[in-house]
Formats: sequence, C-alpha cells, structure tokens
Amino acid sequence: MSETDMMVLATPMIPSDNLEELAKMLKVPLDKNGFFLEAHVKLRPLDFATDGIFLCGCAQWPKNIQDSISQANGAAGRASRFLSAKEILTSGLIAEVNPEMCIGCGTCEETCAYNAIELRDTTKGFEEVSLIIKNLLLIRDYVKDVEHVRLHALLVQFL
Repeated sequence: MSETDMMVLATPMIPSDNLEELAKMLKVPLDKNGFFLEAHVKLRPLDFATDGIFLCGCAQWPKNIQDSISQANGAAGRASRFLSAKEILTSGLIAEVNPEMCIGCGTCEETCAYNAIELRDTTKGFEEVSLIIKNLLLIRDYVKDVEHVRLHALLVQFL
C-alpha cells in the first residue's frame, strides 16, 4: 500500500435545481451539464446571447473563488456601462393580435404570462382582443394555444 502526504475528497459541483426555469425566463441557453452557456467562450465570456444579461462565477461552470471574483468584477464593469447611461435603447418588440384569427374567446388573455392582453367590448357586438402593454413589458409570443385559435376560426368559418 502506498502512502500519501495528503488526500482531499471533494463532492462534485452540480448546477442548482431551478436553473432550467430561470434560463427559460431569461431566454438564455444551458450547456449539456445544466450550467449557463456564455455567448462566446473567448470573445464574450461574461455575456449571454441576450443583451444586458451577464454571467459570472459557478453559474457558468465549477471554478475556484479567485476566478469567480475576477468574473464578478468583469460582469459588474459590463453592467455599469448600462447603468451609468442616461438612456437605454432597446429593440421594440411588440405583440400584435391578428383580427382575422381572433374570435374573442379570451384564451390568450388567460394564458399570457405577462398579463399584456385584455378583452374589451366593441361596437361590433362581440369582444375583441386588444393589447395593453403593462409594466413596460414587451412580449414576443401572444398566443400560446395556437391550435385552439385555429379550431375556433374553422368552426366560425363553417357556421
């Protein structure tokens, strides 16, 4: 049997359980091990593909404290560029309702995670879906149940 001067047993570092949910919320990718994936390993190691979201520490992969602190300083510096600006320009993604497909059933209002859709009474005698952007949230997807909308459109067409 061989002798050793020191033996260190370490448990493996694994990503947090809720990272998948957070990744979906922020629209950022995870790698095959479940850690956050940066925009580019060499060119943008602190950035996500989504602008304005920065990465540091063990959220990216297991690393020591010195590397985590260095990355945190870098991420703080990148974020300060946005925070020190008087105005921030963003792309204006706004959802729109297709009036040809809308039958006023309210499914989109119930399923919208951003609470950006509201049903209103109109002079046409039925409810029309109109968008209200609340709390400065801009959304990309306004209909989650596309099959439901298509089915209603077909039924209305044949009635």
